[in-house]
Amino acid sequence: MLEDLPAGSAPRDDIGQIRKAAQGASELTRQLLAFSRQQVLQPKVVDLNAAVTGIERLLGRVLREDIQLRCTLADDAGAVRVDPGQLEQVLMNLAVNARDAMSQGGQLTIETGNVDLDEAYMQAHPMAAPAAT
Repeated sequence: MLEDLPAGSAPRDDIGQIRKAAQGASELTRQLLAFSRQQVLQPKVVDLNAAVTGIERLLGRVLREDIQLRCTLADDAGAVRVDPGQLEQVLMNLAVNARDAMSQGGQLTIETGNVDLDEAYMQAHPMAAPAAT
């Protein structure tokens, strides 16, 4: 179907999103199987901004019309070492939880940026911990 529709057409974009959702469902199934078998996930170095941009439309679709999604991406945001499917699942879960908590609507902001885990940051965020190298 994608090949038969002109580039930039609304149905083509919708089909692309359906395809992406199906791939996401496949990835989620893989993660569930990995969890149930206690298999190790497959972390890779991922451009954080690209990951957020890649799932932005899908996130917008799970929100209600009275919730505006805003993505603020830092130009200098670094890469992260993470399982890409797991990162997308975290973003999706956060969006769904925010939607459910925003009964009156509002704005959901997803923001990227670099953070130095210095002493002041660690005191302000007691659950934070530097990653093992």
